[in-house]
Amino acid sequence: MKKLKGILLSVVVATAAGAVILAISSLVVARVGELPRGPFLSVVATAIVCSAVFLGGLSASLLVGEKGALLGAACGLFFACCVTGVSLMLQGAFFTPAGAARLAAIFLGGCIGGILGVNRRKKVKF
Repeated sequence: MKKLKGILLSVVVATAAGAVILAISSLVVARVGELPRGPFLSVVATAIVCSAVFLGGLSASLLVGEKGALLGAACGLFFACCVTGVSLMLQGAFFTPAGAARLAAIFLGGCIGGILGVNRRKKVKF
């Protein structure tokens, strides 16, 4: 039951973090006055999702305290499935090499966040 709470927390935190990061990036775009085009937009969107999933995996592993890679992977897998579903609806194509790399980056972002959350030291020694 504790793992399920961790997975749900990771998805909620990742969604909230993604919304905040997206709001900040849209404020930057509004200040600049020009929307990024082409491949740069895809890189920015992937970086936003990866950082949100990283924070989701980190928060879940901090709460549960064990199996950080599993919790981060579950969060990453959920968001990778969401990205795949939206991509299929909008483009109709299944996978390109760039799309597969994007999904792998999202999945690994969650795993790394989970591992770092479990291995975080309680006290810092100077």
